[in-house]
Amino acid sequence: MDRTGVVPVDLADEQQVRAAAQRLLDRAGRCDVLVHAAAAFDRADLARLDLAVWRRVQAVNVESVLLLAQAFVPGMAARGFGRIIFVVSDTVWAPPAADLLPYVTSKGALVALARHRSARPIPMPPAHTAVSASTTACESNSWPRKNQM
Repeated sequence: MDRTGVVPVDLADEQQVRAAAQRLLDRAGRCDVLVHAAAAFDRADLARLDLAVWRRVQAVNVESVLLLAQAFVPGMAARGFGRIIFVVSDTVWAPPAADLLPYVTSKGALVALARHRSARPIPMPPAHTAVSASTTACESNSWPRKNQM
């Protein structure tokens, strides 16, 4: 699912996300693995942060996976198998720039969500995993960082 995928969806729009999840279930019958690799990357520091930007980043990066999980987890649990993988970012542990505030906090929320879901007392599907790739060398993240040269 994405804006141009087999099941097109704007992940910032709650109704589109819910409808896309249902279309996927109608088409495929089930979802065994959900990889949430969405990343709205709007930049703003605290002083210049517009609440609409904040909400859009949180909607795409965090809320969309909650909505998708609500749609897919019941089937995963019923089948006794399922996986949800959150693609997060190492910027959570070492934010490279002040203007990545919306992005970094959204990826931190996914780490907390994976930890919370994995800490339930009785193991039941789906398993939750947060995966963080290493920072890519590019202008937007001020690479290389001085402490990594």
